[in-house]
Amino acid sequence: TVILLIALRVMKIINKKNIIKKISVDNEWDDLDFFLNKALWSHRGGGKSISIRKRNLVDLKEVFKKEGLTFFLEGRTLENIYFHLELLEEDHDDDVGIFKKDIFILINKVIPALRVKGFFVIRANSDIVSIVRNDRYIDICIFKNKAKDSIGYGNKTFQRSYYEKLVSINFE
Repeated sequence: TVILLIALRVMKIINKKNIIKKISVDNEWDDLDFFLNKALWSHRGGGKSISIRKRNLVDLKEVFKKEGLTFFLEGRTLENIYFHLELLEEDHDDDVGIFKKDIFILINKVIPALRVKGFFVIRANSDIVSIVRNDRYIDICIFKNKAKDSIGYGNKTFQRSYYEKLVSINFE
């Protein structure tokens, strides 16, 4: 019982600290950087980014799968893949989600493996870790319990039942 109490105490301390600070940011972006990136792709034409976005998501999926981390599409990325089975040109970023319980896998295994594949961390806070490669970025949203029947990240809240059973969508 002593070991269990120590383990619970350590988990309580970890939960109080912002553990995400253990991710070093390679080149931190501010609001202007995100705005300029959106403008860049608006100028270039979003269609030119589709192959980059697909490659980024496929590589992300491969790393997550190799490391045993469950993830899911989120936001407009989910909407576009689910309804259209493709990424839409207008979307300025791609969004995936993970559960907070997997944060250590993200920090210790996934981020290093993504760096090897050429991704850079541009933002890391308790709600989102953003990575970029070839001028396209992906937000990795960290989902936490919000209330008894809800889950979410930042100020976004969703019904927990939406995330109880995840299904696979194959696109490439």
